Amino acid sequence: MARGFLSKGNKVKVTVFFRFRQLRRPELGAEILDRVTQQLADIAVVEFRTRGMEGRQMTMILAPNGSAEKAKRAHAASEAAEAEVAAPKVLAAAPVTVPVAEPEAQAEKADA
Repeated sequence: MARGFLSKGNKVKVTVFFRFRQLRRPELGAEILDRVTQQLADIAVVEFRTRGMEGRQMTMILAPNGSAEKAKRAHAASEAAEAEVAAPKVLAAAPVTVPVAEPEAQAEKADA
């Protein structure tokens, strides 16, 4: 799921929550964050990571690296091109003047 967000150019926040006896083993949480970093190394870089525990949790923010941002721009460009093809083109029309008959002239036509 994180790979999908990163490929679209979004950031991902990864949080490991500790409960009860898990609080005594923060190194296991650090290993989990390291594994996530390794698995997403091809499309993401670590923007922020807590040095230790923040209360009962460890947090890390992943940002897309340059290749993911290029993919996002290419995706946006292709969507724009598709929208342009699908949308009907509106051409600017020249102003049209419609002659308006005077009320007296309309009354004369009605009487005739």
